[in-house]
Amino acid sequence: MPNKKKDTSSSLLLGLIPSHLRTPEQIARWNIRDESPTYMLLRKPTSLEELNKNEYYHQIAIWRDNGALTYVSPGNCIESPREGERYLSLRFGGGGPKLYIVGNRDRDVAQTAAFFIKLEQPTYESSSLTIGTPGCFFDFRAAPARCFERLLEINPFRMFNFYGLTLNVEQSIVIAKSPYVMNVRFSDCSFEDQACGFIDAMQSRNSSSDVLLFEESTGLSDDNLKRLLQLDTMEQLALPCLNKEIAMLPFSAKVNHLDYEISSSSLQEDLLPSMDIVTSELAITIQLGSETNLSENVIAFFRRMAEFTHLVELKILFRFKYGYPGLQESLPEGIVQEIVRVALVNNNLVLLDLSDGGRHIDWAPHMETLCNGLRAHKGLRTLKVTVYDENSSFGPEFTFLRELLTENRNLTVTNENGLFYWGYWQTRKIMKKIYSLNKFYRGSAGLAVEPTKERATLVATALLHRASNNFQRSALLLSDHVDVLYDLIPLARFDDEIHADNCDSRPTRYSMRKRRRST
Repeated sequence: MPNKKKDTSSSLLLGLIPSHLRTPEQIARWNIRDESPTYMLLRKPTSLEELNKNEYYHQIAIWRDNGALTYVSPGNCIESPREGERYLSLRFGGGGPKLYIVGNRDRDVAQTAAFFIKLEQPTYESSSLTIGTPGCFFDFRAAPARCFERLLEINPFRMFNFYGLTLNVEQSIVIAKSPYVMNVRFSDCSFEDQACGFIDAMQSRNSSSDVLLFEESTGLSDDNLKRLLQLDTMEQLALPCLNKEIAMLPFSAKVNHLDYEISSSSLQEDLLPSMDIVTSELAITIQLGSETNLSENVIAFFRRMAEFTHLVELKILFRFKYGYPGLQESLPEGIVQEIVRVALVNNNLVLLDLSDGGRHIDWAPHMETLCNGLRAHKGLRTLKVTVYDENSSFGPEFTFLRELLTENRNLTVTNENGLFYWGYWQTRKIMKKIYSLNKFYRGSAGLAVEPTKERATLVATALLHRASNNFQRSALLLSDHVDVLYDLIPLARFDDEIHADNCDSRPTRYSMRKRRRST
């Protein structure tokens, strides 16, 4: 008789360690709840869900014989270890559990992480996976490369976030050789070989849609970084500040979207001629230092940028090297004028994003320059900018913004969250009318550019409803769709004729009385 695999799913999973028998290393201290019970595994879990959605659906801690303590926080909880604790995070998105592993040795922490990674089962809910904790650094080389293969097999299409990890050659090669589209963020990570093996494997990839994001530091040597920038396998690339000697190289990356942070000290005039912008979607963060010629350097940088006219999207952020969020410093007017110039020479630019959720820059003093300068840009569709007192930032009664939106009805101006600027009661009603009319204008123009079989019906419906009793909207709609008007006129005449025939054939009171008399 064949052996049947023993079903252990119904047997007891965890054994409680009595609180009076726990050592200090076995006590889990949370940031809100303080302490929680500590258990030991009595058997291997069938999956992570066994820890996430059963009677243990609350914070617990699991002690392993290797000396690692794992804080387990189910998907509905927001708690983490108390502040000051050094831990490795394992975050499974899509409602999955959050694990925080502490231990005296990185080797034990890495092996414990690998143990739990192997428990993950296929899911279509998880959109991301995070290994590591911002601000904490772990030598993760003890985790078998097989666990990375497992991660990619389970759900290869999610975002993989690695924070503060040191990876060995085999681990990095497994990541780079994935047969699926790469979607990886390395934040302050380091590579055992300065990423030689990683770049070697990247060179053999066939994809052209990879997303590769580096934050804080790349962990790559300068030579390997140069090799990376020569690849044409990436859709999107993000890079932090680099050495001054190679600071201009990322602009030449063969990607559709480049997100790059550069120090103002690298914007020296003698380095700018080597800048060659290839991407059509550029997000640039300029870290402002304390150089005496700071303004001149930044202005020279934007003047060089204005020599490239193929940008479709441009996002510009400013950060002060020694500043802090909420600083709200103002920029020199000359820099703002050069930004406007860059936008104007790029005729195909549809997005200019100057929004600053961190509130480092105060754009209010420059709104007149921006609104007046961008009026002539007929291709621009979205301007994002952050102001903190919208009632005083756009001039008296929103004059700057009203004139801009009246001149360029294809343009929308929003904050960093995509919300319109309305103002208070005095201007809210006026701005709502402008936004509503402009939306109608864009919808009408959109129908004309892309005719559909239903266009005549849609135009007629708009005339009867959204443009009814509104001469401006009716005139706008008819001017965009003159051909449809010609088609509608015969129909209107036909309807009138039918209406007239019906009226003529309808019995009059006299005829009805006469008919009754005859009967």
